[in-house]
Amino acid sequence: MMHAENGIAIDVLVEQALAEGRTDPRHHGEVRKVLLEAEATTLRVGAWADSRDRCNT
Repeated sequence: MMHAENGIAIDVLVEQALAEGRTDPRHHGEVRKVLLEAEATTLRVGAWADSRDRCNT
């Protein structure tokens, strides 16, 4: 199992939420978008596969 997030993008969304006064816990999920997790996971899996390929050659 893997969990990954795009920290830079999330930081920007958190800053925007705070500036707009959206500090209630219900807003937590709004700044951690599924798309950002999918992007980060794809990048990590790709990096893992590349490193695995280099080790097997």
